[in-house]
Amino acid sequence: MVHVIILCLSLLLASPVLATVPESPAADRYTANGSTTSYTYTFKVYSKIDLAVYVDNVLKVLDVDYTVSGVASDGGGVVIFTSPPANGLNVTILRHQLNQQYSVYTQNGFSPRQVEKDLDKLTMQVQQLSEQLTRALKFLPASTSVATVDTPTVGAFARAKVGGGVDWATPSNSVISTPVSIANGGTGAITAPLALTALGASPDTGSTKINAKGDLLAGTSDNTWDRVAVGANGSVLTANSALSTGMGWVAAGSALMSTGDVKMTIKTTADSGWVLMNDGTIGDASSAASNRANDDTQALFELIWNNISDTWAPVVGGRGGSSAADFAAHKKITLPRSLGRVLAGYGAAVSQVTGSNAQVDTTGNLFTVPSNNSTWITGMPVTFTLTSGTITGLTSGNTYYVVRNNSTTIYLASSLANAQNSTVIDLTAKSSPVWSITYTGTTRALGEFAGENDHAMSITELLAHTHGSATTTGANGPAGGSLGGGVTGSTGGNAWQNTLQPTLFVNTMIKL
Repeated sequence: MVHVIILCLSLLLASPVLATVPESPAADRYTANGSTTSYTYTFKVYSKIDLAVYVDNVLKVLDVDYTVSGVASDGGGVVIFTSPPANGLNVTILRHQLNQQYSVYTQNGFSPRQVEKDLDKLTMQVQQLSEQLTRALKFLPASTSVATVDTPTVGAFARAKVGGGVDWATPSNSVISTPVSIANGGTGAITAPLALTALGASPDTGSTKINAKGDLLAGTSDNTWDRVAVGANGSVLTANSALSTGMGWVAAGSALMSTGDVKMTIKTTADSGWVLMNDGTIGDASSAASNRANDDTQALFELIWNNISDTWAPVVGGRGGSSAADFAAHKKITLPRSLGRVLAGYGAAVSQVTGSNAQVDTTGNLFTVPSNNSTWITGMPVTFTLTSGTITGLTSGNTYYVVRNNSTTIYLASSLANAQNSTVIDLTAKSSPVWSITYTGTTRALGEFAGENDHAMSITELLAHTHGSATTTGANGPAGGSLGGGVTGSTGGNAWQNTLQPTLFVNTMIKL
């Protein structure tokens, strides 16, 4: 009786056994900052091995990469890394409760605390599974699909299977059974012809749509489709607003050049979109131009009209009020003259040498210039400019004439006649001069032509010179004396001078 009373009292006085696993997600996730080593887990575990710790989805090793505190605490604990995870990496802490049960209950050995711990583990396992399911693909509650998935195939994609479930399909050019709608980025069709139709580009067998290898399909200004026929071998596709599709094929060279560009060739027929520069004329289809009478010449006609004066590119019948008016009036304009002529840059040729005190020799009256045998020649007019200092004998801004001494030194003369007679300016003194000598050639206009193949010199073009008298002794003179002849001998055959440098003659073309 005493034993019964003692047992009853012990049961009444014993502490109640309570559930100790609160609702929790069984997972904590963080983004590392490169310095933090401690990361909290907010769920209960009974052992440090009941945690799985990942850094960027790589499982880390317990007691090597990290340690654990707070085991068996209802509020969780802390994972402490031995070194901080790098900035920006994901840190994931999951409950990893093992799916096992080793408790043994005997008839007279019932342990409330062991039962409570085992129930805790079951709850932990349920929470762990719940967390994993949140990361799994699931059907909506109203779905009646059978969630079976065939074995994956490399390179295939998943699709809904007839009768439920998911199977794997390999992409191909064949008909697909489930087309993607236009709204979702597809065509809503299962064949190429149907896809084109769905996109408003239905092919046909006529000559206006795709019907040959290399043809392109392009939009037009009225939001329809049109055909860009394949171009010739080597041609380039370029934008062309004059065409219905806004693009067209042109020869590779033409694609890189525009109206008015010139190229050299040994061809005798102009390329498409070009005309030969054979001193002929161009104009519209009614102009009767000798080189090209076609409306496609308008851009070149107006470019020449606007950039080159009528002196060098005359309009037959005279120029009117504007280039567009003359073209519309069926006039023709002469192409820049190029036959038998060397092409040169228009404007004025300029040569200049600069120097300072060291390049002036007042004893020899010489200027030192760069070694260029053909630049500075006797009789060349130059402008002398003094930036600072002085050179006695010269005035800044005046024109003087070169007297060539050698390839690196020259004199200056006050006039052309003095230069030709080698009468040079005496440089009596200098004081820290900074100077320049500039030659400016004849200014040439755009489109100007000049020159000749042969040239007969006139007497005025010859360098002024004198001839000495011949002295002879003969019977007509005084005995033992001499007689001066009044006429000296002459040589030369009065042939034309050849002024043409070594030259290759080719054709030139200009872009329409």
